[in-house]
Amino acid sequence: MKVKELTIKAMAESKVKSNSCADDLEKRVMKVFKEATKDCEDKEVKEIFDMIRNYDDLNKYAISVFNSMANDKFIEVARELFKPRSESESESAAILPDVAIYTVVIWACISAGKIMAAHKVYHHMIANGVAPTSCTYIILINTLATNSSSDVNFIGYAKKYFLEMLDKGMMPISSSYMAVFKAIARQEPVEKAREFLEQIQTKGFSPKLDVPHFDVAYMEEAMNALKMSYEGFQGSHQRL
Repeated sequence: MKVKELTIKAMAESKVKSNSCADDLEKRVMKVFKEATKDCEDKEVKEIFDMIRNYDDLNKYAISVFNSMANDKFIEVARELFKPRSESESESAAILPDVAIYTVVIWACISAGKIMAAHKVYHHMIANGVAPTSCTYIILINTLATNSSSDVNFIGYAKKYFLEMLDKGMMPISSSYMAVFKAIARQEPVEKAREFLEQIQTKGFSPKLDVPHFDVAYMEEAMNALKMSYEGFQGSHQRL
């Protein structure tokens, strides 16, 4: 057999092997997806997941989630979430990492307004040994803090995950800081806000220049304004 023929044969075998490996990875990804969604009981969310029948469907949905994150100015953390599994993978051949699959499922639950379901998926992810990225944390923190009026435990979880990020060397974005602060301002006394500020400062976090760094006097004034605004909104909403 000539050298050229041997080269072509080797290339063909390599391509077959590569395709087989990709197929195996895609099957594994779908297995992780099924594991992440197996406890979903909400009909609305389940309908979303039922439409994802194969890897291509999941990949398309993941792309839509990435685009939504980009529109919400999460572009850098979104890139981190969806980066290839290894340095050797090209972007075109990249297979969704486990944390991206779980985070996409969390995003789907949140998009449907099912915060508890999203939090349940997060706990399931941790139980399965999948470590969250900063993107996973930010999505949870912002959602829990923003919706803290619907569940008294949400604000505690939001603060917990914010501090966990710092402990792991991750840097929360400004919107997460503001979401948590506003939640504290609406529902907790100024001492809790002061305590939270001291905790994050001790861990080396300082808001960016475009975010107010609250001293005690300003903090109390800001919290009172937020409480009045929130109570006024609740009152007008109840009258409707």
